[in-house]
Amino acid sequence: MIRKKPAALYLKTTTKVDSGHTVSVKGGILNNTTLNPRLLETTTTKGNTTTSVYTGIVATNSDNVLFTKKFVASATKFYSQVPFFNITSSNPSAYTVEESDINNVIDVKGVVGTYSASGLGASNKVLVKSTEGIIAGMVFSTQDNSTIADTNYVKVLSVDGPKALTLTSSSFSAAANSDLQFKASSSDGKLFVKTFKVIYKGNKNTVSQDGEVISFSHKTSTLSGAYVGTTPTAKIITDISINKNDISHLGETRTLNVTGSKGAIFSLTITKLGELAANTSVANKTYNFTTDTFTAAATTLANEVMDGSNVYSKSITFPSTTVVDEYQVLITAGTATTLDASVFGGSPSTPTFSIIQHPKTTVTISLSSSENASLYTDSGSDYGITDITSSGVRSSIAADEFSINWTVTTANTAGNAFNIIRQPTNQDFKGFDGFKRALADGAVDNSATVDLETTGHASLTYKVSYGTGDLVVGMKTVPGGVAISSITDANTIVLASAVTLTNHESLTFENGGTIVEFTDLKVAVNSTFATSTATSDTTSTLTASSGSSLFGLKTHDTAAYKSKLIGGLFTQSNTETDTVLNAFNPANGAATFSTAQTFDAAQKLEFNTSQTAVITGKGKVLNYGTLNTTMRLELDNILKLGLS
Repeated sequence: MIRKKPAALYLKTTTKVDSGHTVSVKGGILNNTTLNPRLLETTTTKGNTTTSVYTGIVATNSDNVLFTKKFVASATKFYSQVPFFNITSSNPSAYTVEESDINNVIDVKGVVGTYSASGLGASNKVLVKSTEGIIAGMVFSTQDNSTIADTNYVKVLSVDGPKALTLTSSSFSAAANSDLQFKASSSDGKLFVKTFKVIYKGNKNTVSQDGEVISFSHKTSTLSGAYVGTTPTAKIITDISINKNDISHLGETRTLNVTGSKGAIFSLTITKLGELAANTSVANKTYNFTTDTFTAAATTLANEVMDGSNVYSKSITFPSTTVVDEYQVLITAGTATTLDASVFGGSPSTPTFSIIQHPKTTVTISLSSSENASLYTDSGSDYGITDITSSGVRSSIAADEFSINWTVTTANTAGNAFNIIRQPTNQDFKGFDGFKRALADGAVDNSATVDLETTGHASLTYKVSYGTGDLVVGMKTVPGGVAISSITDANTIVLASAVTLTNHESLTFENGGTIVEFTDLKVAVNSTFATSTATSDTTSTLTASSGSSLFGLKTHDTAAYKSKLIGGLFTQSNTETDTVLNAFNPANGAATFSTAQTFDAAQKLEFNTSQTAVITGKGKVLNYGTLNTTMRLELDNILKLGLS
């Protein structure tokens, strides 16, 4: 039997905080499993959102029941908007969400309260033949609605055993062997219970940067009924709703709804904050509800009176952007009107909520040399190459591959020629995996200010030091999550909180989630051609030929980086030993070889070093992150220059 390879899973769920209901993973109507035993659940609440993160190992290409989320309205509430979900994933078909039937009905015989022939009893206890399928939150009635109707909104407070349960009211009773009903929703369309069983069937590992999110949404409202015990406030704003997902960089028109009782008065302000990107200082603007534009003048929807429809609806037009924008929405109650505390809190914050708009993310592919930049021609102008750029929407994949075909040259200096150290890999592009790395230049003792090395360090296999050139305010350390609050100069950053580091300690920053894959990477060094004078020993005088320059030849402290004979008629005293240049003067062509040679006059020779190298390959953006980023191929990892 072929065993299926397990996969690592990272999945996040978000749910709006609402005091009018509870959300749990305690099983559903069908008593589903609480949580996949291979998963770990971590739950946090911030503001009006509860976030649960599920991590662990699942079987690939198998139906993995991850968890069942149960939504239950509180005793005096119902779901005026049926709970629903939205999946954000690069592979949404891997997820199956089984939703409970909102019309689910459990028919069972039982007795309610302390039954007497005169009618009403005093207890809210119920004994039934079986509680199978019944869960807390279901609305209760007799089947004929004669003793109690479902529109009285008496609900199951708790299931106490296989045959016992407790109701939210004790104002009635029913005889033994009565026909009882337990429902997810009442006959007038009010919903009280809903469950979502989440199943994963995929074959890919997922991590936090993949952005795998299932967002659950809903809205609760207050009940009124004979046994509920509460009535709605005469003039109340019960909710404000709009799509709060990130706005497209192209701009969008979204519908904003305010719900409340007839005659309720409210004011509404939508503020476009000054642009957040690049520390720019742009004045705030507010939405003009008449012209549907954001203006510098202070504008608001003031003292709007709710009509008999109980809903105020308005289309809001958000413009396009090339920077990060934040829109804050603030609703305030007017005269003799309150905001529903279960939705807005006891003292509504300012703003009520915010929506973010991100521009397209631009990925730039370029070059760098941490240690030898001055030895390259045009090192101050991207080494004479044209940068490659690719732009896309956050959390999307590039449609097309891009090609790399760069030619770099050395400065015209004696001995300054190229050797190949090795062929390039993905790792030679700084930031390809979603992270930027740097080295602390000096120890840091509980300080937020950190100096970074601007040249590579000999202890590193891969050169990663580049100062602050490719860092951006807002990037966070990994691990730790400490954000860069400001960039002082070419080698100094200021973090949001103090850190302690040793000299040369490595720092890793997340670049917003951008990941690029490179394939078919190759570097080639052109040959240098020269002709020799006649000789029968280790010395000769060389003259450049075939468009070559004698500056393409060099000696080196390390034998592997000396110019080596690779073509022409020449001999070697030992076939295991390369013939290289032990000494060379490009001014007069005087050359000394490592082994004696017999050259005729004007004999053409080919060497493996030159002033030109060509880098080729392909690339594709696997995911556009939240920040513009530059990924630089570190030339010092693949090309050797200089005499030592």
